[in-house]
Amino acid sequence: MGRLRPGAQPPDLIWRDKVGPHFADWLSPGPPTPRPLLATAYFHRSAALTARAARVLGRLREADRYQALAEDIRDAFIKTFVDSRGRVAGDTQTGYLLALAFDLLPSVLARRAADRLAELVAAAGLATGFLGVGLLCPVLSAWGREDLAHALLRRTGAPSWLHQVRSGATTVWERWDGVGAPSMNSFNHYALGSVGEWLYTGVAGIDQAPSSTAYSEVVIRPRPGDLDWAEASHESARGTVRVRWERSPEAFHLHASIPPGARATIHLPGGDTRGVPSGDHRFTLVRGEKA
Repeated sequence: MGRLRPGAQPPDLIWRDKVGPHFADWLSPGPPTPRPLLATAYFHRSAALTARAARVLGRLREADRYQALAEDIRDAFIKTFVDSRGRVAGDTQTGYLLALAFDLLPSVLARRAADRLAELVAAAGLATGFLGVGLLCPVLSAWGREDLAHALLRRTGAPSWLHQVRSGATTVWERWDGVGAPSMNSFNHYALGSVGEWLYTGVAGIDQAPSSTAYSEVVIRPRPGDLDWAEASHESARGTVRVRWERSPEAFHLHASIPPGARATIHLPGGDTRGVPSGDHRFTLVRGEKA
């Protein structure tokens, strides 16, 4: 891991130039997100991830240097793109999503930004392109707006995932509405399908703790929304993590399978939490009662 080259970064840490073929938030149906904001957010993300990787590898001097760089970029981002109300420049869904997902805001501004993101989603539905779409449902869920995340999942008009399904799609299109010459529209293009990660981690609820390696510490936290059931499995390095849940007016039922060598924390609706070892586990939460 070499030293940063002189001139390899902008002096004020706001990345305006040397961005190459910058497609920005490609094919967003909403207003454009400022490109310097996008590039600077990813500049911070790159520095922060590099610092984490260096620390894991025991290269502590490089870790400290890149962490300091990430913190300086964060300060520059706030000063340049964020006002005292938590409004992010451009006032776009993707701008708020990057700021929140990449931990670019202090807690007070983050709460205000999350509230503004919720307002934009409630007013316009989906208004993100390639860079924002994979963050949309996870960030809404993280800030307590699972209702909006599930509402987006259920949408059937363009732009939406179910619009593509109802239009006959068997794979995810590059463009939300599929309009465009074949040379400018892939009909098997994963980017907008990145909501699939949230279907596993959010709806089905399969995830791992931040400190976990290879699913040694499994987290099961289903977010049912208004769905009646969900089932998913993940082939981890330790074996299959499997979850099925279903609910009725009377009860919520969950079956989780945890692979050998792993432990799990299971979060049930209503706030009840259980720690369990590997193996099969079943829970029934009767409406009005604790599990």
